[in-house]
Order: sequence, then structure tokens, then C-alpha cells
Amino acid sequence: MQGEDRKTVLTIMWKVNRTVREMLRDRGYVVKQEELDIPREEFMQKHDGFQKDQEQTGMDFLVHHKDNPEKQIYVFFGMDAGTKLKGIRAYFEQMAEHGIKHGIMIYSGNISPTSKKTVADMADRYRLEIFSDKDLTINITRHTLVPEHIPLTEEEKK
Repeated sequence: MQGEDRKTVLTIMWKVNRTVREMLRDRGYVVKQEELDIPREEFMQKHDGFQKDQEQTGMDFLVHHKDNPEKQIYVFFGMDAGTKLKGIRAYFEQMAEHGIKHGIMIYSGNISPTSKKTVADMADRYRLEIFSDKDLTINITRHTLVPEHIPLTEEEKK
């Protein structure tokens, strides 16, 4: 990856990083404001060695819930490598190693049917949410035409 292509990919990743952190904060997880407000240029410098097809992007992070620090989510930026079965298995191994039951994987391109099946097969032990980077370039919940999303209480669900 060189020049403009690299700059474009890193700009997309900067947007995705911000959106996923906003999503986690909206879900009640602890996300520092400076992590949300990181300028694009600083993000690009920090992740200068990023390669779309590598297995570890250096962008992965762990957050915990503000009301229950035991409740954690590990966010994997799998990109192309993460869509392969080997990458999915590696994520589950990392989750097991850290004792984490919930993860989010962001990928670029297409995810294989075998990888999707593996995620479904592991659902009884681990929850791995899968998002395309294209779906996270903007935070749709911040759009002016989208009403605020408020979770229902147990009473409202009945």
C-alpha cells in the first residue's frame, strides 16, 4: 500500500475506530474522550505500519463496562486476515486466553461461510459480533434523522 491508497485506508480505519468506540460508549462501556477525539493525522502516525492483510493490525483494544468491570469486550480489527477461518480461531483463542466472553470483529472485504459457521458454532461459549468496515465508517445513530436509541426496561418489554 502506498501514497494515496494508504492514506485512504487509514482515514477509513480512523472513522471506523471512532464509530466503534462511540458504539461501545453508548452501550455503557468506558471509553476515554481522547480516544474518541484523536485527530486523523495522529491516528495515521500511530498506525503507520498498518497493513490491510496482516493478522494483527495493532488497533485491537479491550474495554470494560462502567457498571461492571468484569463485563468486558475485546475489539479485533481483523481486516482481510480476520475473515479467514485461521483468523477467527485466533480471535477465539485470544478471548479464551484473557477470559473474555464477548468480542467485536471488524473486517474488510468478505467473510467466508466457514468463518460465519465457526462463529455460530462457538455462540454457546463466546459472543463475537462481526461488522464490515463499510458499515462503521459513519455512526448512523448520530444522524440527524435517526431518533435516539434507548433500551427498553424489563417492564416496557412486557
